[in-house]
Amino acid sequence: MKLIIDKDSYLTLVDFKEAPEVLSLIERNRRYLRKWLGWLDMTQSVTDLSRFIETCKKEFEAKKGLSTFIWHKGEAVGIMHLKAVNPTNKKAEIGYWVGEEHRGQGIAKKACKAMLHFAFNEWDLNRVEIRCATKNKASQAIPIYLGFQQEGILRENEWLYDHFVDHVVFSILKKDWIKGLQKEPSQR
Repeated sequence: MKLIIDKDSYLTLVDFKEAPEVLSLIERNRRYLRKWLGWLDMTQSVTDLSRFIETCKKEFEAKKGLSTFIWHKGEAVGIMHLKAVNPTNKKAEIGYWVGEEHRGQGIAKKACKAMLHFAFNEWDLNRVEIRCATKNKASQAIPIYLGFQQEGILRENEWLYDHFVDHVVFSILKKDWIKGLQKEPSQR
């Protein structure tokens, strides 16, 4: 499976053969990612990453999630998930990260747009959420740019190594996404 983002970038379903390259990306960015992601201590080897990939593949087969590697100019630059898929209520969450050296290029923003297209058109979902730490302004910029609505704050929602962080919740509905596609980003 491959979702095209633009001429230089695409998403692929997580795969074992790419685990060494993605682990290398994680290693280069471990210190940077640690500020916002709580799973780093559990991902120390290709074996650890392979367990994650196996879980993701099962979730995809059951239509409970879609985890992808983000590629830019032939290089793994991050991960994007459609997770917590609830087919009964037609909703899910998107999670993402890109390596520090790839920030500010719009890659995560475009990848999120491709994932939303998949969620609404392929899996016929109605609602997608993005949750970010309240202090993670870079991650919050993506749902804001894409026309999500801020809904509230989840207090002490995630344990990050030695402290809790609050999360801001953003959501977008399918009808709002379709309506937003007709506007230029500066009009949103």
